[in-house]
Amino acid sequence: MMLTLVIGLQSTDREGLLAVLGEVSHPASPKYGQHLSKAEVARFVAPTSQGQAAVASWLASHNITPVATSPSRESWRIRVPVGAANALLNAEYTEFVHKPSNSTTVRTLSYALPEVVEDYVRFIYPTTQFHSPMRRHGPVFEVAASPKTRRTEVTSDVPPSCAHKITPSCLQALYHIPASPATAAGNEIAVSAFGSEVANKTDLRLFLREERPDIWNATFGEEAIDAGNLVGVGTSEANLDTQYTVGIASRVPTRFVSVGWQNDDEIFGFMDIIDHLLQEDSPPPVLTTSYGFDETEWEGQHDAEVVRRVCHQDTAVGSDHERYRSLCDAYAQLGARGTTVIFSSGDGGVAGGSFDPDPHCDSGSFVPGFPSTCPFVTSVGATEGINPERAAPYSSGGFSNIFPRPAWQDSAVRAYLGAVKADPAYGELDGRFNASGRAFPDVAVQGTGYAVYVAGKAGLARGTSASAPVFASMIGLLNDERLREGKSMLGWVNPLFYYAAEEEGRHGGLRVLNDVSDGRNPGCGTRGFPAVEGWDAVTGLGTPDYEKLRNLVMGY
Repeated sequence: MMLTLVIGLQSTDREGLLAVLGEVSHPASPKYGQHLSKAEVARFVAPTSQGQAAVASWLASHNITPVATSPSRESWRIRVPVGAANALLNAEYTEFVHKPSNSTTVRTLSYALPEVVEDYVRFIYPTTQFHSPMRRHGPVFEVAASPKTRRTEVTSDVPPSCAHKITPSCLQALYHIPASPATAAGNEIAVSAFGSEVANKTDLRLFLREERPDIWNATFGEEAIDAGNLVGVGTSEANLDTQYTVGIASRVPTRFVSVGWQNDDEIFGFMDIIDHLLQEDSPPPVLTTSYGFDETEWEGQHDAEVVRRVCHQDTAVGSDHERYRSLCDAYAQLGARGTTVIFSSGDGGVAGGSFDPDPHCDSGSFVPGFPSTCPFVTSVGATEGINPERAAPYSSGGFSNIFPRPAWQDSAVRAYLGAVKADPAYGELDGRFNASGRAFPDVAVQGTGYAVYVAGKAGLARGTSASAPVFASMIGLLNDERLREGKSMLGWVNPLFYYAAEEEGRHGGLRVLNDVSDGRNPGCGTRGFPAVEGWDAVTGLGTPDYEKLRNLVMGY
């Protein structure tokens, strides 16, 4: 049996990269919008030559030649027989069975590294980490029970039909999104999909003829990595994502990236698509993803102290959380390059990322979702209803148990924590979340009743996986306007949005996001977090108003 291992090396200056990312992403900085090149990022994140030499020598002593999969060489990959992996890591790799799904995985309960490389290796994966098979963040798809209605022309008011079915015209009216086509060169939105998901262009054509006849012939480019799937009957997730990206972004070029399971383990796909995009001289200005994991799903069976004790004098490296941190740092690299990285927040309320009848609440704690808890991505929750919008009950949100709360959201979140403590249901929440963790989501968009075509049939879908591509499309349109004025792409938008919210609170003035203050996200036997005025752990800062966002982003 062959085993693929990823060896993560320590970066030369991780903190330096994050400092520069903050400077180019904060509107009060004189360096705002001055994103880095691939070579400039590499100077921060590439491992030291001494570290690379030490790890290469260690592998060579076992007759193993690594392949560097990231442009900065901080991620190495080897594919070896299980016996060779055991010898390399003083491990005992064994096949384990995940009983609920009957899927198998190969892991070890202990491992060790020689002292000569331990200071240079950030993590090795997979070793002691066990996780459930990845679940996408919806959508729940049902064939339409009633005849479809014709598209209603966009007016200043939301069409009445939007009360039971969301279409591009509904979203354009509700969020003041322009229908005029984008024209700027150098713009793009990448839509990622994993596993067997297929985006079907015939279904897209049916959708556009019905809902956006003015751009009926718009389409998307496509590419596959890790033997991803580009052929076959369209599936609900991929079709939803591409139909609403193409249908809302109005000719912003769209690229569908299908990531297969070629590398034995689903988590490799998350690593591979980022390495793939970072290799490009001009990565896409927007990346939207509707998949994720619960933070609890990568936790190993033994903590570091147990592993060290089993392995005597040698050491294991990195906690199980280091895999999250390493991937989060890769999203930071994309942000520094000028990419807005967007993830759906999840569909399990406070109980995790998916519509799961058996949520992972055994510990009594709420279950935050990754990558939404990474500070360098923009997490999108869901709303429903039109006048007013209210929080969708499935909209995942809460607080990370891995990533601390960043300074740029401190003011908004501290205000929310004060409001939560005054909530009548606080007794249900107390002790179930990490109040000092990175809070999510950041924003929200309509998520229920989306008209979508799958296998030639019209249906309705719901979930934050509908919300994320719509928000991504709005960022794509804002990038179009900025590029036409000679400005940079928006890149990492979180500091900008929270800064704007803080300035509104300090000086008053017009909100750039629509506040949502009704609803909750129940789960784990509780009523979940409440939506309140200001930021909240169900809808973030609120839903977007394109015209107000345009005024904001064109001012910097």
